[in-house]
Amino acid sequence: MQVNITTRHVELDNGMKAYINDKLSRLAKYNNSIEDTRAVFQKEKFIHITEITVTGRGFRIAAVEKDQALKASFDLCLANAQKQLKKARAKAKGRRIRDIFYGINVFRKSENRLPKPCGNIVKVESFAAKPMSPEEAALELEAFGKQFVVFHNASDNSMNVLYKRKNGDYGLIQP
Repeated sequence: MQVNITTRHVELDNGMKAYINDKLSRLAKYNNSIEDTRAVFQKEKFIHITEITVTGRGFRIAAVEKDQALKASFDLCLANAQKQLKKARAKAKGRRIRDIFYGINVFRKSENRLPKPCGNIVKVESFAAKPMSPEEAALELEAFGKQFVVFHNASDNSMNVLYKRKNGDYGLIQP
């Protein structure tokens, strides 16, 4: 976060500049997407005017305060900016939560629209997939008269599926 201090008709000592930098850099705890913070101090007759502008991704906050003492006007302006940042953070948090619940509700509604499976599972077979080549799997497919066979490919040790196509050829599914 970059902090810029501008003065008009006012002189700031090093202690005050350090105080201002410290306080403005603490604004990052309210929003971690703050990119730039500007503080403008000016004096008109006997009144000190402090203006703080905080800019970030998607927001811009400005606060202006007047007081007879420079530090008092800065503290009032800083409190105003903190209040605005807290409000913006709460608003964004509420929006994120609302969007999450909106997504859950959309998912639940779409879940109800999913087509129900027509058939029931009537037979379950379990077997040990043994390592073999695709050619050996084709021979086993023909020998047992099945539509498909699941096997471990001996060359790359991955799970494959060999199936019989309608035209009599074979199809191989590899991961």
